[in-house]
Amino acid sequence: MKFNLFVLPFTIGLVVLFCILIAKYVRWFLNLNPEQRDSVKKNFLTIKTLSGLKEILLESLLHRNISKKNRLLGYMHMSLAFGWFLLIIVGHFESYSYFKTAMEPPYIPIFLRYFQQDALADPLQVVYWFVMDFLLLFVLSGVALAWYKRQNQKRFGMRKTTRHLPADRVALSVLWLIFPLRLLAESITSALYGGGSFLTSGLGSLLENNIATNLSFVASWWAYSISLGLFFICLPFSRYMHIPTEVILIMLRNWGATKYSGKIDGITQFEVHSCSSCGICLDSCQLMELGHSNIQSPYLFRNFRANRLTDQEVQNCLMCGRCETACVVGIKTNSARQAIRHNSSAEVNHDYLRHVDTSFNSSPDVLYFAGCMTHLTPGIKKSMQTIFKAAKINYALADEDRNICCGRPMMLSGLADQAAAMVNKNKELFEKSGARTLVTSCPICYKVFREEYNLDIEVIHHTQYIDRLMKEGKLDLVKSEEHVAYHDPCELGRSSGIYDEPRNIINSLANLNETPANRELALCCGGSIANIILTSHEKKELALSALEKIVPQNTETLVTACPLCKKTFVSTGKSLKIIDIAELVAENLTVGQTSRKFGKFQKVESASI
Repeated sequence: MKFNLFVLPFTIGLVVLFCILIAKYVRWFLNLNPEQRDSVKKNFLTIKTLSGLKEILLESLLHRNISKKNRLLGYMHMSLAFGWFLLIIVGHFESYSYFKTAMEPPYIPIFLRYFQQDALADPLQVVYWFVMDFLLLFVLSGVALAWYKRQNQKRFGMRKTTRHLPADRVALSVLWLIFPLRLLAESITSALYGGGSFLTSGLGSLLENNIATNLSFVASWWAYSISLGLFFICLPFSRYMHIPTEVILIMLRNWGATKYSGKIDGITQFEVHSCSSCGICLDSCQLMELGHSNIQSPYLFRNFRANRLTDQEVQNCLMCGRCETACVVGIKTNSARQAIRHNSSAEVNHDYLRHVDTSFNSSPDVLYFAGCMTHLTPGIKKSMQTIFKAAKINYALADEDRNICCGRPMMLSGLADQAAAMVNKNKELFEKSGARTLVTSCPICYKVFREEYNLDIEVIHHTQYIDRLMKEGKLDLVKSEEHVAYHDPCELGRSSGIYDEPRNIINSLANLNETPANRELALCCGGSIANIILTSHEKKELALSALEKIVPQNTETLVTACPLCKKTFVSTGKSLKIIDIAELVAENLTVGQTSRKFGKFQKVESASI
């Protein structure tokens, strides 16, 4: 067996890395909830495993999603990941060609140039040398770009990059050294013993008369081995833990193990440790406008891993989902933050749930859940009631006495157990109603009912329901010449994917003026109930900033589809008509369907909020 003492740092580092990874991954797998584990067992030996492997190739190695954001950034990541992967694979083939066995120790393909003192009597040898030199140059180009990016991130389409902890800096420095040291070691070897191709042989010729000595030969291989060993030992304690963890996360997603419990479980750990702190999501955070620059998801996950979280990092977030949309790894940042919040939440009493009435005087076809924020913007609820009556819908108001909540505020605070009790009570209420459809005006309520309640009845947002009524011809409406803008609420758009139905309605009633800050790129109103850190002044600043970007010139009205967004925008005092889409519809009902016009009512309500 080929051996030299210099391989020990590499070998020890590799063994330590595997031991730590196995220990962590086994623990996280055991912490998967039963539903997640069952999904893994069910889908393990299916086509979904092949789909996962394909995604690993496209995302973990080729970095397709990063390339879509910025081609230069994508090339940088791809050259490092895919180039290193190919160096290992081709190195194994070359090692087999030279030693005629696949049972060599794992360090042999890595340090093959050291152990391969004479050339193969094989014409493929020259090909191997060329391919390995080409791949090494490929990886080195990525290292050079990575170094350049730290100094000039704007050239890569990024205004900000993440600040790293000491362990991350050490790992980064060692990573940058690995491949230049490999180049040096192989070039000195080429100078002393021959071999190599255009890169290592060329550099070896330059080093031949000055640096290439037996001492530098041994020292360079020790330096290369030590750099690899240090990187392996640092990896599990740094942001580079994402390299192996992202691979497993991709497989878990393809196996369907994505149901979150609201607590820190196995899937949360895989998500959090798959964040590379690349910083791509930072520019999407609106809190950067207020100077809150150390609380974004990469910092939350970084400090969670380092066990040094603060309330600012945990609580200071709009939970708008913009960073989730920007994340090239697809990490469910809101779900992970919610789970982390659960870890630090206090208990609250929910005995009042026993007093919630769960009976109805009639058997409605449609159950309308206005939601807490809709009750604070009563024009929306009144407009929906007008629409129900105009369409002759047999409906009932589920929360007429304002005595129940969907549970989302508790979930956002991390109070998973208390929220579960509320969910069970509400579910009992909805199922006893006998209704076939549950309509809600609040996107937050809609998202929670659809994803957390597992109801047997249809859950639908009022934009979807109104769009359906219009297509069925149940509403007689007139179109005005008014120019309006539409704001995509975070929970309705990014979180629930409802973009077209609101636009169908608006285009039938007015002239819609769009801006680039729409759909997936829509801005949060700033009034998020998820953030308990921001002051009212800061929230107003965010709302005013958002209005400037989402309302084009010569636009008379802003339409939204969320009572919280409406209330927040109205509170800015901006000289602009701000209404919910339900109010727009109620305004444009023909006289035959309703005797009430809502234009004057809107002005009174706006002034009173």
